Amino acid sequence: MRRKNYFELLENMGFDASFEIKQLSELLNMEIYTSFNSTSLISLINDNYQSYKNRNNFATFDNFYNFLENNVNDATDHLFVFSEFLLDFFRHTEISRGYSREDIEDSKKMVVQNDVVI
Repeated sequence: MRRKNYFELLENMGFDASFEIKQLSELLNMEIYTSFNSTSLISLINDNYQSYKNRNNFATFDNFYNFLENNVNDATDHLFVFSEFLLDFFRHTEISRGYSREDIEDSKKMVVQNDVVI
């Protein structure tokens, strides 16, 4: 009996890559609320794309995503490439570094009075 590859296993599970791409897109566009404002992961990606060293010839995230949509026809391949991009992006940009213990302690010391941070 021959061993099945990853994509054959996904097919047998009834995996729907198009549905998963839609779910991932909704997650990336979901509002994230912080102490000071709200944003989305996709906004963070757009704002930090220029600092991403593996962006090749794509000037913006939109350029990259448009290229992906127009050149990767198979939904499973699209999901795989996009997922790999996200992992690499968050691994190699400042937004993945999080806050230091010092940053967290400093934010606890801030006092907000009349919507002004003191």
